[in-house]
Amino acid sequence: MATRVRLEGVTKRFGGLTAVDHVTFQVEPGEFFVILGPSGSGKTTTMRIIAGFEAPDEGRVYFDGEDVTEKKPYERETAMVFQNYALWPHMTVFDNIAFGLKIRKYPWDEIRRRVKWALELVRLEGLEDRYPHQLSGGQQQRVALARALVVEPRVLLLDEPLSNLDAKLRVRMREELRELQRKLNITTIYVTHDQVEAMTMADRVAVLNRGRLLQVGSPREVYFNPANLFVAAFIGRSNLYEATVAGEGEAGYLRVEVPELGVTLEGVPLERGLRGRVYVLIRPEFVRLRGSGAGEAVLDAMLETAVFRGDRIEARFRLGTGGRILAFLDPEEALSPGASYRLYIRRDLVRILPPPRAPHEEPD
Repeated sequence: MATRVRLEGVTKRFGGLTAVDHVTFQVEPGEFFVILGPSGSGKTTTMRIIAGFEAPDEGRVYFDGEDVTEKKPYERETAMVFQNYALWPHMTVFDNIAFGLKIRKYPWDEIRRRVKWALELVRLEGLEDRYPHQLSGGQQQRVALARALVVEPRVLLLDEPLSNLDAKLRVRMREELRELQRKLNITTIYVTHDQVEAMTMADRVAVLNRGRLLQVGSPREVYFNPANLFVAAFIGRSNLYEATVAGEGEAGYLRVEVPELGVTLEGVPLERGLRGRVYVLIRPEFVRLRGSGAGEAVLDAMLETAVFRGDRIEARFRLGTGGRILAFLDPEEALSPGASYRLYIRRDLVRILPPPRAPHEEPD
């Protein structure tokens, strides 16, 4: 049975710095849960508290309803894969993977059986007699993962395990790791600052900044409906503009005046009762060159730059007000810098957010 993990009001201070500030969330059994945030957000400290490597100053940690806050790391039955893999350079692949089993005093036959299973799981059969320096980065990562899985942990903890790999290998390992996690149905908590990793791997994402938990939701939820300005700016690419509420629109939309764009447009308010100063979020992929009907804002703009990215063109337009807007367009579009274009933005894809209420909600 997969394990449910819950943090309640967890706080950790280092001198005058509050690294984790009253964080509460629950990871469901078998879930791939990603903790995402910039450097210094408290994500690794949160994971170390779950693992038992750090003791919280306040709050509790529960596994399946059992309070494990005071338990040692080995008593929690977790396993952790570190950013640098932490392989023993003087040990073979076999001995690295078997290390946790040996210190737990498993019988030799059981050790061999489990290591064989783990090697097959991560597709390293035949490499058990090699040493870490004889392996590629991807193979070393697999050894670290096999060493964690061979002890059959209740919870698998991964601290930016792919950050040392090259871009192509990182993409492949994301897919393999996610497939492996689904196969084993093991509760997995993954720490990263990489938004693409979070969005492509997670069942749910927890966004942290300055030790505060800002939002927990599916990748789709945090992308389309960010809880605040920091999440809107941190997740993906965004066009963000200050605006002023101009009144209620039809069907629940809110009308706002956006001086930088020189228009009044309608959008979806992400909070009830918004008044006065607000912010407008427009994702670049929702800026289009062709209209689809009613309920669209229309902008006349001049193309400044167009960068071909293979799967899209990143186009930056300048409006008559001097404001700019970024658009992700079809890679087959024929664009001419300096030419004028008409841009269309559907109101159901525009998000209207409140201004920041505290420093941790402000974009970096």
